Amino acid sequence: MNDTVDYKLFEVPLLGRNIAASRTPRLQPSAIVEYSDMLSREVSAARWTTDPENGEPLNSAGQTIVQHLEHSLKTRPHWLLPTVLEDQADAVWLAEVPNLTVRGARHNQIEKNVGSKAAADILFKEEALRYGVTDPMSLQPGRKPGSDGTEKKPAANLSDNPWSVQYRGDATARAARIASIIKTGTRFAEGMAKAAGTTVGKPLSR
Repeated sequence: MNDTVDYKLFEVPLLGRNIAASRTPRLQPSAIVEYSDMLSREVSAARWTTDPENGEPLNSAGQTIVQHLEHSLKTRPHWLLPTVLEDQADAVWLAEVPNLTVRGARHNQIEKNVGSKAAADILFKEEALRYGVTDPMSLQPGRKPGSDGTEKKPAANLSDNPWSVQYRGDATARAARIASIIKTGTRFAEGMAKAAGTTVGKPLSR
């Protein structure tokens, strides 16, 4: 076995720890450590080798680390963090006026649900991030998950704007309407033309 293979196998527990830590749904913090220790024992027992095609770790059952983790979870469901109910999340993070007391109570609710402060810290921060809040114990306002935080304005109705291609009248009506508006003042006429994406003197085309 060459040095590269030895090094790859030596990395298995660390790789497994990182994969377990980034898994979604999340694992209990203690489960991540437990899984890494399990991999260390298996490597010491020569249950891991490397794939001859890509050099990546494989266990004696032909599983990658990801496959091995998912297989291990089938008999260890207690490794998973309990699902936190979302029933009150909107009220906490979408309040018009952010409230630190309410946010603190949300953290306590999560901790009571999962039974671990370390796990609650993780879930609390992840929940806040889903609402666009980077610091959950701040007065930073949240936004609905999936939105970019900007309100899209409805498209303007330009059917009454004679400078717009959307104008509902014919060419004669358009010309008469333009003349009428210009008489009321050039500034108003310029504003309407700008709203239509053109200028007062620019020829129109349909």
